[in-house]
This record gives sequence, C-alpha cells and structure tokens, in this order.
Amino acid sequence: SVQFPRQTSSANFGSSTNTALKQDIDLTVSGHAHGGQVRIPFLLNGLYAPDQGVFPEYAGGHYTLADGTTEMVVSRGLCKNLIPRVFNQPEVVVIDIKAENE
Repeated sequence: SVQFPRQTSSANFGSSTNTALKQDIDLTVSGHAHGGQVRIPFLLNGLYAPDQGVFPEYAGGHYTLADGTTEMVVSRGLCKNLIPRVFNQPEVVVIDIKAENE
C-alpha cells in the first residue's frame, strides 16, 4: 500500500523512469527497465536497463525518491525478448492506493 500525506495527490503512469524523475508528482508507476534484464539476487538489482545503462538505480521495485515526497514503483514487466532474463522473472504489479485514514 502507498499512503499519501496530503489530501490532493497526483499520479503518473508511464514507461520511462527518467521521465518520472523530472516531474513533481506524488506517485509514479513506471516500467520499461526490464528489471535490469540480469539480476543477482540479494546482491544486484539489475545489470543493465534501457535509458539507465549499466547497474541501473531503478530496475524494479518500490522507491521513495530523494525529494522525500515522490513514491515510484517500477515494474519488471512481462516482455520476453532475444536477451534472456536471468534471475528476473516477468511480473505483474498490483498497487493498492488507500487514503491516509484507512
């Protein structure tokens, strides 16, 4: 669950984590990182991701950005391409958004 401290909240649903980092939004849901394509569990979240390069910071998961007010959820996605996914299973992310008093 993601809870917002403010009464009015904004959300962005897009494909690029780089775009999300440039906006003043409470919640951004992103993908297109393919989870870093190759992962090493408990050691490396991702080896490479499009638009982020080697050792991407936002390969998959839930992040609170440096501004302290933006929550970002990055999906590893469902895509299967020519490069095999190593320790990086496809995923569907379900997000429950609740009011602060719930």
